[in-house]
Amino acid sequence: MAVSCRNSGACAPTQPRAKLHRSPLPTRVRICGGPLAILCSTCVNIPLLLLNVFGLWSSQGISGSVNQSPVAQYQSRADTHVMGSILGTLEALRVDLRRQETRMAASDAAMGSRVARLESAQMQGSSGGALPMQALATDIQQTDSCANPVECPGIDWAAFSAGGEIDRAFTSSGLGRSPAGRISRGVAWLLPRFRAYIGNVSHPPEVALASDSAPPSKCFCFEGTQGTIAVRLLRAVRITHVVIEQRPQWATVLPRAAPRSFQVHGMPAENSVNEVSSYTLSLGEFEYQMDGPRTQVFLLSVSAMHQQVQAVKFTFLQNWGEDHTSVCRVRVLGPVDA
Repeated sequence: MAVSCRNSGACAPTQPRAKLHRSPLPTRVRICGGPLAILCSTCVNIPLLLLNVFGLWSSQGISGSVNQSPVAQYQSRADTHVMGSILGTLEALRVDLRRQETRMAASDAAMGSRVARLESAQMQGSSGGALPMQALATDIQQTDSCANPVECPGIDWAAFSAGGEIDRAFTSSGLGRSPAGRISRGVAWLLPRFRAYIGNVSHPPEVALASDSAPPSKCFCFEGTQGTIAVRLLRAVRITHVVIEQRPQWATVLPRAAPRSFQVHGMPAENSVNEVSSYTLSLGEFEYQMDGPRTQVFLLSVSAMHQQVQAVKFTFLQNWGEDHTSVCRVRVLGPVDA
């Protein structure tokens, strides 16, 4: 018992004060602490339990690759991917071989039919056994209606892969590639609504020398209705046909831009390439039909077939009514032994 002597002479005994023990945690936490601890423990232990069960289930061996090491599994997947790539390449090669066999069979059939017609004409011809020139010209004219230029006699000497190249000195400038064309492209960039009218830009003339058999997707365009495309060949050859090929109808936005009438001139083998008037040999004048097949083959005259040329120039005189002319592909066909 303590004694209190404050400002008085007598001291009275006082009771000791009880010490208050306060918890540092709030009352709500003390009440909910137990359930929260149980809940947290459950949330932590359930995933661990699931992982243990999954590991036990995997260790029993669902497949043969589970017990492999990670390196072995990665190598197995890599081997599977490589094997799939090899099988895909082999399948593509098989398809290409079948396509080549089909094309060769069709070419052999066409050549056999042509030889049979020639033999029949020879048997009905002169007594000396020489093949009449009229029968030969008739047989060549029958090949004029072939839809695929590959099936026509000879190969395409104007193709880029066969050594053909554009003679730019005698080839028109492409649409939109002049200084005025660059200005129009700038205006089309600033005013997008006029892009379809003044923003057209031609591909280079080399696109007309593609050698594949797929339909053309790029064309060479020149301003107006008159223009030229000149092609230098790898060597002097004899040509029998020329071919004009355009885009398919479903891919043609302006069908009237197709060429209509055109002339073909050749550079004789004895002429120099640097001569100004080097394309002096006339090989014929033809007309491309807009409503006809997209690939049209034109037969040269018999006299032109005997001439060897080292370059060919296509002179387009008019189109079918558009303000520019579009030429997608040109071919120059001739025998290999020319």
